Amino acid sequence: MTESLMEIRSKRYGSFLMFPSQIINEGAQATLIAGVKKDTKEPVIIKLSKVFSLGYSEDSTPSDKTHLLQEANILAQLRYLEGIPTYFGLHRIRHDNNLEQLALIAQRIEGDNIEKIFQHRQNKRFTAIEALDFLKKAALILKETHKRNIIHCDLKFSNFMIDRRDRLSIIDWGSAQIIDRAKAEKNVKQKKPIVGTIQFMSYEHLIGRALDERTDIYALGLVVAVLTYGPAISQRYIFDKDKHTVERPKSELIKVLSNGETPKFHLIAKPRNQAEQKILEIVYQMTAPNKYLRPRSMQAVLDKL
Repeated sequence: MTESLMEIRSKRYGSFLMFPSQIINEGAQATLIAGVKKDTKEPVIIKLSKVFSLGYSEDSTPSDKTHLLQEANILAQLRYLEGIPTYFGLHRIRHDNNLEQLALIAQRIEGDNIEKIFQHRQNKRFTAIEALDFLKKAALILKETHKRNIIHCDLKFSNFMIDRRDRLSIIDWGSAQIIDRAKAEKNVKQKKPIVGTIQFMSYEHLIGRALDERTDIYALGLVVAVLTYGPAISQRYIFDKDKHTVERPKSELIKVLSNGETPKFHLIAKPRNQAEQKILEIVYQMTAPNKYLRPRSMQAVLDKL
C-alpha cells in the first residue's frame, strides 16, 4: 500500500514531501517527521508544531509557537556552516476550519548519533585518540556558532550525529540561546525557563544564570569524559541494585551540583601515553564547576589539542 504524502511548497527552497507515518520523534511541543526535498530527493526532517487556530488558540500556547520561531531564527543564522544541518525555512500548513501548523524543515543527517554507535561497541568507550579527534571536530563546529553569539545549550550524546563518511554534525538547536556577554560575565539571573538536559548541564545553567560559551564547553567536556571513561566518572549517574549505571534522580542531582560537583577523576587509571594524558587534562579543565576556571572559548580548547 502506497503511503499518502503531504507536499509543502516553498518559493525560495522548492517543494518538500512529508511522510506522515514516518514519525522520528514525538515531543511535547513538536513532532519530528521524515521527508525529502522533491527535486533532489535529499532527506529532510520536518519539525511539525501542534495544530492551532489562526490567531489565539487554547490548543496551542504562545510558547509552543515561539519555541519553533526561535529555533528557526537560530538555524537561519547558522545556515551553511559546516557541521550544522542546512535549514530550509519555516512554513505554514493551512488546514480546514481556520487551523494551521508550523513546519520547520532542515537537512536530515544520514547516520547515527554517538549514543547508538557506542551501544554496538564491546566496552562502549572512546580510545584517547578517538576522544581527541571527536573533541576537535565538535569544538571546530561550536567555535563557528559561538562566533555568531549562538550557544547550543543542550549538548548530549543524541545530538552528535556521525554520517557514513565519518563527518560530525551537531543537531537539535531548539534550546539554543543568543549570548549576552555582559549579563553572563556578571552571572545575572535569567527570566526565561531553564531548558536543556540535566545530565550534561553546567551549574550556572541549572540555576538559571545568563550563559555564554562556557556552558557549551562544560557540556562537551562532560560528554567526552563519559564516553572516554564510562558513566561512573560522572556523579550524575549511580549504580542500581543490579550494578547497572542509571541516571541519578533529579532531586538528588540538584543537591550534588550545588555542592560543586566534579567528575570523579580519581577513578581514572594513570595515563599510559601522551594521548591519554592530554584528554584527561583537557576534560578536567572543561568540566570545572566554576565557569571562570574553564577555557574561555572553543579556540582555547582547540589550542590545547
